[in-house]
Amino acid sequence: MSTGPNPLVVRGSKRYSCDVPAQASIAPEQQAAIKLSRTVAGGGGGLEVRLADFSQGGLGVHSMVYFAPGTLLLIQIESEPMPVSVRVQRSSMADRSPRYYLGTSFMEAGGTGVFERLKARTAAA
Repeated sequence: MSTGPNPLVVRGSKRYSCDVPAQASIAPEQQAAIKLSRTVAGGGGGLEVRLADFSQGGLGVHSMVYFAPGTLLLIQIESEPMPVSVRVQRSSMADRSPRYYLGTSFMEAGGTGVFERLKARTAAA
């Protein structure tokens, strides 16, 4: 019987549950290839999403729109001054509404500050 780490466990960071409103938009470098319909995106091109969880490595996002792994997104979290850049790592249907769970990873060092602020925000709630 092996006592080592499970090779099937992908996540390297503890995830914290939350329910935070946010806006998602396609990152500028992929806007030529990926267009959101005006019926799903507001006039500004943003799509309403909800953060389901977060970790030091990224965000878990609930979206009414499917985004394929590899898609680069800008997530503007409510009360955050700047959007955070993320890459979709996995995408799965969460329920039949339809709603998708997007597992994302931070693309830049700014994700560390977002993680700390979200952690403080959920601890205060």
